[in-house]
Amino acid sequence: MSLEIIPTGAAVGAEIRGVDLSQPIQAVDFETIENAFNEHGVIFFRGQTLTPAQQLDFTQRLGDLAFNTFGESRGLPDHPGIVVISNVLQNGREIGIRRAGDAWHSDMCY
Repeated sequence: MSLEIIPTGAAVGAEIRGVDLSQPIQAVDFETIENAFNEHGVIFFRGQTLTPAQQLDFTQRLGDLAFNTFGESRGLPDHPGIVVISNVLQNGREIGIRRAGDAWHSDMCY
């Protein structure tokens, strides 16, 4: 299957179909993904199932990670580069940052 870039029609954003991010990505396909990111500013990959290591591997291909300060307290164990943003409670405890973005951005704009 070839990559399909579907712009959202909004000021930014595109959905990318036809790639399994858990598998190695050929250089030509990654270049297409990177170009879509540069053109649209935000890209979406629906229905992906990635391990934390696979997610970090993919994102690091786009550039160096700037670790979010929440990673120190709310990052995944052994993967502080991934911060869980969730409103789910397990055993009465938050599994992530429940109110991220309520008072300010959660996208590292600082």
